[in-house]
Amino acid sequence: IGLSLSIALLLGLGGCASNPLAPTTLIVDFDNSEVDTLYFMKNSTGFENCSPKINSQYGYRGFGGHCTFQPQDVPEKVVIEYARFMSSKESVKRFYGHQEFADNEYGVLYYSPEGKVYNGEYGGRTAYVSSGKQRQAQAIAQLPPSAWHTFIIYPKQLLKKYQGVTPEYGSALTSGYAKKLVYTLSMQPDSTIKTEETYSYEYSGEGWRN
Repeated sequence: IGLSLSIALLLGLGGCASNPLAPTTLIVDFDNSEVDTLYFMKNSTGFENCSPKINSQYGYRGFGGHCTFQPQDVPEKVVIEYARFMSSKESVKRFYGHQEFADNEYGVLYYSPEGKVYNGEYGGRTAYVSSGKQRQAQAIAQLPPSAWHTFIIYPKQLLKKYQGVTPEYGSALTSGYAKKLVYTLSMQPDSTIKTEETYSYEYSGEGWRN
């Protein structure tokens, strides 16, 4: 009887592990490690419900970081428009300004590109960052249409590929059978995007859940 129960339990676990109804989180990862210049993306419809937020108040954000969609928030389609910009060092110099060590409570002074000292919250750092991002966004908006590239993601189709598939990595027991798909977009030196998919159990840190 004990052996029969053990076999039944194992079969049950195997069935749950490949259960297509188990929730799957989608993580879109933006990798810019293979390029030596900044790329920027326009705000995109479809990124509203991801975390952390991809769309910004400036209309653009740097190509980098990641965005997580919970199972109930996965959109049908996301259109990414992106463009090559300039080096990070040049961008800071042209749009933000520079910093210098100072003998004050913050230990630093922030200067605009014109050499004006910023004052205010956090020793002027808030104004330094905000003004720099605004100048940078204005410059990006002036890029010609030919500078922009388009890459389209179909998130629900990506997840559908893995319905009923047992993840290669992780443990069903420590995830409560929850799964994650990491979809990595790697920017290439020729401004194309290479993709990679990694499907695994999503470790919850809670161990076995009934």
